[in-house]
Amino acid sequence: MIKQKTAFNRLLSLVLALCLIMISSCLSMASSEGRKNILIVNSYDAENPWTQSEEQGIKEGLQSSGDNIMIFHEYMDAKHLHEKGYEDAFSKYLKEKYRHLQISVVVTTDDYATLFVKNHRQSFLAEDVPVVFCGVNDLQFEEPQFVGVYESVDIQGTVALIQSIHGDQVPIMLVTDQSLSSVSITKTLLDNEDWMKEQQITFISENDEIFIKKNLNNFKNGVVIFLLFNEDEKGNSYTYFEGLHMIRSFTDLPIYSVWDFYLGQGVVGGSMITKEVMGEEVSNLIKRLLVGESISALASKTTEARNVLDYDVMTHYGLSTDSNFGKAEIVNVPKTFWSENYAVLMLFAGMIFIFVILILLLINSARQKNKYYQMVGEHKMEIMNNSQKLGRKVEELQTQIKDLNQQNDNMIFRLLEYRKRAGLSERLPFILHEINASLSTIHSKLSYLGTHSVHIERNEAAMEPLKQYEELREVLTDSISNCDLDLNHIVQLVGATKTCFSDLGIEDHRNYKIKGFVDSFWMMLKPTMKKKKVSFVSKIPE
Repeated sequence: MIKQKTAFNRLLSLVLALCLIMISSCLSMASSEGRKNILIVNSYDAENPWTQSEEQGIKEGLQSSGDNIMIFHEYMDAKHLHEKGYEDAFSKYLKEKYRHLQISVVVTTDDYATLFVKNHRQSFLAEDVPVVFCGVNDLQFEEPQFVGVYESVDIQGTVALIQSIHGDQVPIMLVTDQSLSSVSITKTLLDNEDWMKEQQITFISENDEIFIKKNLNNFKNGVVIFLLFNEDEKGNSYTYFEGLHMIRSFTDLPIYSVWDFYLGQGVVGGSMITKEVMGEEVSNLIKRLLVGESISALASKTTEARNVLDYDVMTHYGLSTDSNFGKAEIVNVPKTFWSENYAVLMLFAGMIFIFVILILLLINSARQKNKYYQMVGEHKMEIMNNSQKLGRKVEELQTQIKDLNQQNDNMIFRLLEYRKRAGLSERLPFILHEINASLSTIHSKLSYLGTHSVHIERNEAAMEPLKQYEELREVLTDSISNCDLDLNHIVQLVGATKTCFSDLGIEDHRNYKIKGFVDSFWMMLKPTMKKKKVSFVSKIPE
């Protein structure tokens, strides 16, 4: 059973592995089918500064295309390899190497590679493969299936820039070798001898190192325009930088040039061809061909040079860097604290801005809170004031209640005295009880007023019927004829008046109904009092 499971697991693993291989193969084939292959054939070796500039410019220009592009690089190294049959061997090498690869576009840099592809394209390329050239100095070069960017060295623009810096009468010596590129560059210039004499230009085109050194040593108070020196009369090869350094060793005069790869090598500057401009123009042509445009619909261009100056070299020769000579771009400018730390300073400034915004928001929030706290404080103060007013009112009511209680006690005391003096029967406590009940009612209403600040409405006492009043008066008059009780005191005690209202010692003379009390008083006194003729007082004394 275990062996069967092991065999099954191995079979499953094998199937999964085969599936993965098939999927990856399909993806690779799909990727290869949609990929555009570009072959760049360079005239010189991979270490050549101008070759590196051209390739870098093309690469940067194609990065924005977004296409699936594969770039292949080949180098003819034409400055070192001149043997007969070399181009045939190189074409066979390309044919063998790329026979299984479909090339979409061929790019050639400089004259050697362009002429090579022109002469040998049939041996390693299909007929319909377009060729894009760059760096070609022969402005008359035209071939079917070829389009590109001519390299127009701007010697006249460099001369104009020199004169704007050193003056119109400054002598100029132009130095170059006799290579194919130099001959192509200087051909147009030599046809304009009158202009050269007018600008005081001395032209030297030799492969003889000693001859060039002798002429430069005799050349004083001027400037030098250096083009190329890649080969001497003995057949020795020099790189671009080696040739420049040799010329610099022969003279201390300012040296100008026409290619930007010389910047940083001791040249002041010039009207230069730059890799950015060249690469952008070439890559635009390549991208248009890759999207299917016909090569016949495209036209070749001539690259434009730009005035560029090196800050360090200008400072070395004491040249002013403040003036904008020929609207030139100044490179290698020393970095200031601001430029060197621009990113950090901008980040710091952004953080400060954010902090300031946060601080302002916090301050505004604190102000709002303080405003709310102030409003709450004002409300608290208002409540405290109202509470104090209410407290004072309660105190006043309590004082009034206290006075009423005192008056009540005094009334009770007086009633007791009246009892002793009048000799009333045992029913007099009922009278006192009725009085206390009335006073309790008054007391409770006053307490309610003190607690709830309720204004007690004035209530006029109900009027007693005339018949009852007359009967009470007659009974009182007849019943106390033989009693020592003073009728004035009785009337004062019960509060019986014509309008039936009572004083009770309160300042505002609040009125209360005492009908029940009068009825009780009449029922109590009638059987007990002896008849005695007395006068009846109809108003409570003050």
